[in-house]
Amino acid sequence: MKNKGILIIIMALSLLTTLSSCSVYYFGFPPNTENVSPEVLDYVKAHFYYCGQITRWNDGFIDIYDETNYKRMPEILKIWNEAIGGSTIFRLSQNPNSPIHIFNQNGVFYESEEVCALTIDQNCINGWHRDTIVIINSNPNLFYNKFNIYLHEFGHVIGFDNHTIGDDDIMGYTATTCVIPEIMVAAVRYVYGAKTDFSMEFKTANHSNSEVMAASGTP
Repeated sequence: MKNKGILIIIMALSLLTTLSSCSVYYFGFPPNTENVSPEVLDYVKAHFYYCGQITRWNDGFIDIYDETNYKRMPEILKIWNEAIGGSTIFRLSQNPNSPIHIFNQNGVFYESEEVCALTIDQNCINGWHRDTIVIINSNPNLFYNKFNIYLHEFGHVIGFDNHTIGDDDIMGYTATTCVIPEIMVAAVRYVYGAKTDFSMEFKTANHSNSEVMAASGTP
């Protein structure tokens, strides 16, 4: 999450997600360049403003150094890259000096409260991200849905600042579902220059939500 928001996953609630299945949206369609709707603009203003302006990464390839070596990271990137629509492409890199750095830390705290993960924009210039770190809590006594956490945190990486209300999508405060709704995709594509409306069709890919793992990586 951003340093202005906290992602708190209650252990009991996290374990409860093992009983359900998770549907992640993939997007197999070209971006629609029709005028953006007022609803999408309101959504962008509510969730993509950081320090008083819309923030995003430059067009082109953005490298990520994943020190945690999360096995499903390519899947996480595929989902958000498809949501963006092609103007910006995030990719894994072996360069530790990449602008996005993901690493483990035993104990991650925000305002004295332990959280599952934290995303911090260390350098944002005139609305352009330059340097972001994602800290994953490796405390073995903390349990959470690993896929959901990475998917949620990377939503913050691409520019999603404020959490959504409720638990109906991946950017909710607790990240108990990994659904990326239509309006979220429309907002992301607007921010990244691929304007779209609501006339899109989604195809889904089901993912088992059984990957509730200890932060150490042990099932």
